[in-house]
Amino acid sequence: MPPTVLYDYIDHHQVAVSPSAPPSELAVAMARHCEAMDVEDEGRVIGGFLQRLEGGKEYRDNSREYKGYVPTLQAHKRRRSKLAARQQEKVAAKTSLADENGSWILASVQSYNHESESYDVQDEDDVSKLIRLPFDHVIRLSDGTERFKKGSHCMAIFPETTSFYKAVVSKNPVWR
Repeated sequence: MPPTVLYDYIDHHQVAVSPSAPPSELAVAMARHCEAMDVEDEGRVIGGFLQRLEGGKEYRDNSREYKGYVPTLQAHKRRRSKLAARQQEKVAAKTSLADENGSWILASVQSYNHESESYDVQDEDDVSKLIRLPFDHVIRLSDGTERFKKGSHCMAIFPETTSFYKAVVSKNPVWR
């Protein structure tokens, strides 16, 4: 599941996790929470949760009715703040409006503004350059816990540069 869905679940059910927990820890926390529940029809419960996230529609489960969960702007900003890269963290940063190879660079986060949901990042090639970018133009780099498979889409870095390009994994990696 995408990290935003995991955070929605964790926020909704008030599952205790570290604010800096990576998506892999969020998935484990969600799985443990689900295992502790006594549920007759897991598919229906998870489907209802996802349905509520997709626009706050009402969901009926036999005799019970659940009102839709509509995230507020404050909840949205809180969730994004939890997902935000930390100061000095290396990230991929989209510096142009075009979505072409080379429009993403390696950068270091200098600050994150919770109100405007924007980053100030520093280009790793040009440390005199400070760039302000919206939340959606910054991607945290993988910590290696994701399990890429052949055919997975990812971003790779051009050799001996700090520019990224979109790529597809050509062979299954060997994990040790």
